[in-house]
Amino acid sequence: MKKKILITGGNGLLGSRTAKDLVAQGADVHLVSRSKATRFVEGAQYHIIDFAKDWKISQLPQNIDAIFHLSQSTEMRGFPEKAEDLFRVNLDSTAKLLEYARVCKVKCFVYASTGGIYGPQPGPIKESFPILSPEGTLKFYFDTKYMGEILIRNYSALMTTVVLRPFFIYGGGQNRNMLIPRLFDNIRAGRAISIAGKEGPLINPIHVSDAAQALIQCLNLTSNMTVNLAGPEIISIKRMSETIARTLNLSPSFEFKSDSPQNAIADIELMSQSLVVPRTRVTTGLKEVFMFDEKFHGGLR
Repeated sequence: MKKKILITGGNGLLGSRTAKDLVAQGADVHLVSRSKATRFVEGAQYHIIDFAKDWKISQLPQNIDAIFHLSQSTEMRGFPEKAEDLFRVNLDSTAKLLEYARVCKVKCFVYASTGGIYGPQPGPIKESFPILSPEGTLKFYFDTKYMGEILIRNYSALMTTVVLRPFFIYGGGQNRNMLIPRLFDNIRAGRAISIAGKEGPLINPIHVSDAAQALIQCLNLTSNMTVNLAGPEIISIKRMSETIARTLNLSPSFEFKSDSPQNAIADIELMSQSLVVPRTRVTTGLKEVFMFDEKFHGGLR
């Protein structure tokens, strides 16, 4: 039988790519988004619901087999002024969707948390590492995502629950306030990239194509899991900036800081064993971002 899958965050980079891949596989895909589709997925059905406002689970379709809860507040750095938006979208919506999943007898509930909840730790960071909830402008955002994980554990006896902790998902058409689009925009504008130490933090970002395939493979799991999502290649912010600059045929400018870089390297052994082995190298993924910008935004010039 055709699987009926609900994806929240339907206008997001990961949600739209996952929906496109699922539709191609013959799934019945329902996308929930705050506003009309900006990344329209042909063959998917859309449901306009703003999780930051009052809504009811009766607005959602019935007889769903699986839920991919990918929504997150766009006000990541908005605390305290946007605390209500962060709470409603990141936490209240999760509680409601879990209850909806219970009533509908959903078989699989997949939740997109964030690798940021680990805080800076010597890597590679395994799923068993402690949650440090780092201080700073994103602390409230990280706390709401982690509390969402705690809520999900309470339902783990009722359905298969999978918590995914992504590390720097990227791809063409991503929101410009995310790391890699910001690097592209700063280099295009000739602005200096701030670098801690000599190279800046080390990260292993994951291209959206690999992240989407990992999500889809969650449908085959029969046990509850928490899994890091990250890419196959570790790279410094400085080297990534230099790669972007070569793609743009520009010279990057750097501002070196005396601070110690705080690496964010995820261990991907569990992801590779249980979901998918990520394949997209950073150079290939950055070229895809560049081609998307050129095609749809004229290079953002």
